[in-house]
Amino acid sequence: MEPGADAGSVPDAAFDARSPEYSDAAPDPEDTGRPVEDQGPPPDLGPAPRLTIGWGLGEYRPIEDGAPVELVRGPQLALHLEPAIRIENLDVVGLTLILRGSDATTGEPLTVPNNARLTPARVQIEGNRATKVGNLLLFESRCQPNIIDRRIRIEAGVGELGGAVLVSHTLEVVLVDEVMPDVDPAAFCDEDP
Repeated sequence: MEPGADAGSVPDAAFDARSPEYSDAAPDPEDTGRPVEDQGPPPDLGPAPRLTIGWGLGEYRPIEDGAPVELVRGPQLALHLEPAIRIENLDVVGLTLILRGSDATTGEPLTVPNNARLTPARVQIEGNRATKVGNLLLFESRCQPNIIDRRIRIEAGVGELGGAVLVSHTLEVVLVDEVMPDVDPAAFCDEDP
């Protein structure tokens, strides 16, 4: 026994890979004794997780990078976008969806960060595919001068809250004709542009 060690305790050397105690441990049952390159291909883990950004409040509609999308001014006069998310080959229940929007040219954040916990009530699951519609990506300001024809980068990711993102996707869209209620624009532009 090492000096200062209590009876029944494990000496620190047992956790040191260079110690004889460590090297005498039972062999790894997965170790074939052959070099890694001779062990054949890795096991098939199935298709990789995939996330795509589409559009729509009630149903998922695919869109292409650079596609025109409508900027919407809702009944409370806030500007928003309506991205829909599709995730494949990943069990998303209990994970968190993270959505962000920024100016595609400058990188300036333009939207309020949107984090949504993915629950069975919020996600439509069909086989290996989960779809999340009804997302609103709100702009930080109700006044957005020169917003039409602007390129917006939308970033979406799914992962553990506060942890690593497991799958993500980025899409750039071009904002077109603002859809808005029948309201005088001065009523919502109470901020300095």
